[in-house]
Amino acid sequence: MAGYTGSSRTSRLRFHAVTVMPGADACPQAQSLLGVRVLSAEAPRLPIGGCDRPDRCDCRFKHHDDRRAGQRRRVERSPPSAERRSVQGRRASDWTED
Repeated sequence: MAGYTGSSRTSRLRFHAVTVMPGADACPQAQSLLGVRVLSAEAPRLPIGGCDRPDRCDCRFKHHDDRRAGQRRRVERSPPSAERRSVQGRRASDWTED
């Protein structure tokens, strides 16, 4: 198909994300990013700017297929609500006398 660029691979790469995994002797900047998931295109370079131990930095990236953590959609849904209309209808046939 000419001009088609979408695929599951490009979709995965588009939202590929990383989290910084600070090393054993990580600087405060790396420790502050623990658990923060960012798009890989927006991720900081390692060692992180301002790192006071760039010569012995052992921080790494943990890779994720998606920037979102957990389930993408809510599983539980609220039960349907009861009828909230107070007036039945506008047609004469809607007004039945019991």
